[in-house]
Amino acid sequence: MKIIALDDLKSHPENANRMPTELLDKLIEHIRRSGQYPPLIVRPYPSGDGTSGGGASGGGGGASGGKYQVLDGHHRLEALRRLGYVEARCDVWDVDDERATLLLLTLNRLEGRDDPERRGALLRKLTEEMDAKELAHLVPDDAAAIEKLMQLTDPPPPPAPPPELETMPHAVTFFLTAPQRRSLFARLSSVARDRSEALVRLLQLDEA
Repeated sequence: MKIIALDDLKSHPENANRMPTELLDKLIEHIRRSGQYPPLIVRPYPSGDGTSGGGASGGGGGASGGKYQVLDGHHRLEALRRLGYVEARCDVWDVDDERATLLLLTLNRLEGRDDPERRGALLRKLTEEMDAKELAHLVPDDAAAIEKLMQLTDPPPPPAPPPELETMPHAVTFFLTAPQRRSLFARLSSVARDRSEALVRLLQLDEA
């Protein structure tokens, strides 16, 4: 771990990772409140042959305005600058251009996915100290998403009692000839679209 002046850090020009403004604002607010952030991963600024520049002098460092090149933490660097920091905690890796490009593709993209129920439990724990609206300023989720995730941790509702046997519908089977069947269906369709409902109406079974 090394403390490096922000003026000595330069983002890798090929970094493809972009953070939406809303999430960057939340990152800034998180660092402002806590002062905590994962260390930036950097390398000594590359020399002309693409290898690490070997520390502070770093080959092309003077011309490029940075003695270290950021491989992971470009948005944290931007957040620190906006907050007025003058230095950052960094982990210095000694890698060549090929390895640096590979790291750009992996460090910024390889990530797991949260289990929604476990995330909801963590959010619920935090809402013991602050409300969901305040929490939404610090985490990627908005207030509505926080509420939905926390609902996943609620105990399931008790099962509904089974219906009484007398209130349940029963199947009735009888046999008709083809003409009788067509005549019955035609008559039922003139009473109601649902055949069961039409039969009950036609025979006035509800009034029995």
